[in-house]
Amino acid sequence: THLAPVTYHLSQLKAQHTVFHTRLLQTMCLQSATPEPRAEQCIIRGGHNLQGRIQIYGAKNSALPVIVAALMTPNDGIHEIHNVPDITDVRSLLQLISTMGCQCTFSPEKGSVRINSQTLHSFSSQRKSPLLSDTYSSDANLRDEFDTIARKIRGSVLLLGPMLARFGVVRLPLPGGCSIGARPVDLFLKGLNALGANLTVENETGCIIGSCKELVGTTFRFERVSVCATEALLMAAVVAKGQTIIHNAAREPDVVELVRFLKTLGARIEGEGSSTITIMESLTPLRSGKEAFWIRGDRIEAGTFLFAAAATGGDVVVDGIIPSDLDEVLKVLEAMGCEISTTDKSIRLRRLDDLKPVSLRTEPFPGFPTDLQPLLSVCCTQAVGTSKIQELIFPGRTGHISQIQKLGGYIKISKIDKDIESSRSLNETGTATTIEVEGPALLYGKEVGSTDLRCAAGLVVAGLVAQGETKVQDLHFLDRGYANICEKFRLLGADIRRAVILPSGMRVFCNESLSHRTTLGVGGKARFFLSVKDRSELAIGLAWAREQDLDIFVLERGSNIVVEDAGFDGVVIQIEDSSLALLGDEESKFNELLKVGA
Repeated sequence: THLAPVTYHLSQLKAQHTVFHTRLLQTMCLQSATPEPRAEQCIIRGGHNLQGRIQIYGAKNSALPVIVAALMTPNDGIHEIHNVPDITDVRSLLQLISTMGCQCTFSPEKGSVRINSQTLHSFSSQRKSPLLSDTYSSDANLRDEFDTIARKIRGSVLLLGPMLARFGVVRLPLPGGCSIGARPVDLFLKGLNALGANLTVENETGCIIGSCKELVGTTFRFERVSVCATEALLMAAVVAKGQTIIHNAAREPDVVELVRFLKTLGARIEGEGSSTITIMESLTPLRSGKEAFWIRGDRIEAGTFLFAAAATGGDVVVDGIIPSDLDEVLKVLEAMGCEISTTDKSIRLRRLDDLKPVSLRTEPFPGFPTDLQPLLSVCCTQAVGTSKIQELIFPGRTGHISQIQKLGGYIKISKIDKDIESSRSLNETGTATTIEVEGPALLYGKEVGSTDLRCAAGLVVAGLVAQGETKVQDLHFLDRGYANICEKFRLLGADIRRAVILPSGMRVFCNESLSHRTTLGVGGKARFFLSVKDRSELAIGLAWAREQDLDIFVLERGSNIVVEDAGFDGVVIQIEDSSLALLGDEESKFNELLKVGA
């Protein structure tokens, strides 16, 4: 079997490096197979008041539909999109449209995406898209790859509108996303079918299939408010013949952002931000905008940090956010006793006294967002009194409750209402869940598990409040919507680190800053960092790094390394025990490590 070479750096005071082939490196690892490491954890030592200033990234729920809408310009389809967050949902969507032939370039450090949609596989092309029903099984590998990605993310359902608009035929696996209750696709099908499509769900394959000869404008009313369904219908309506009027449309800033992008392509739309949106027939084919498009700041990320500051008794400024996107949230925080001040693009929160309890319900924009309900629940554990939160959007969004209870919070589901009028217009089940929180509660760190994206964020904030060490599991949920959240909390003074826990219990820290361990290259980071105290731990660390196919930098006690700002995309293993110093020339050091591995 061919083994790719791995670079091995052995450092002295003068930072001498030596490169060895994997054939030799194999002998440095443990002879027995190393068990699979556990998933990453977020390790938090709470009790610190958050202080400082952070920059909010672009909105996840704006970036996804804008990326999809970029597929709607077949003749002039090169788009530059900036302020795109480096999260797994964005990466998955870019990978998804790449399987369809799009040329995508993502620069995460700059937050920029370049998309060439001219190469999207059309209905008549030789190598056709897996979305097209007549060639769906022609390339099994392409089909399987597309299906796997599409079933992982909720945003894949947004492809329905653009694919019908561009090709007239679609076959799309039912989307994935977080398990927070019923999220049916019936509104998508009803809306697009009203424009002239013929879409159905194929139960045996779990796919949405259908076609249309021509999209024709119509007047359509959503029976329930849905952000994604509104966006899918908008994208199809901009290329329909005639005028389309959407009633009971979602009013969220993410819908407004999509409309702003569609207008740069030449779409004619009025009423965004209201419950009635009018789409006029486009006078010319859609074309890519002349300038790069900037995604607005993520109001949910901003709200996460604001609730964290309130819960910990902090003083935090979040930059890069439009305060009006969080009007209702800021009112709630003020009602809880926090001092709020704003500028055009920033919000400052200061907690000056004990928090007060609140009673509210989640609603579509401009009401209190369901995505911040878990964060509010955690914050209410620190309020003096009883708070009540009625969850109307996703009654099943309760995964965080048992975990907060585990930490010592007095939180419970007090009742579940069925068939209430306010719920029928907001969710399919017609139910509402009321969450009751009594505070203040003294939280104690323990190991907790996430069930969805916002649950994970809520548990991280709970860990910041709790005494002792909290370990938050299932960070793949957190990665779906937050980029570098641990690093941002560290900037605010939190003691929080991300780590891979090896079967031996050893911790391999992720994205670890090396500035305090070096005399040069301040600001540099290692993708992974491991400190070892004896030969056994060194052998385990070497074996794990080899299994992960990582470049390795062995750092001796008392030596310095040079790490550029871009960081070291591998693992730095620091030997803490001076008795393990690897003395002599590079060949002698290597031979000594061979003995450790054996």
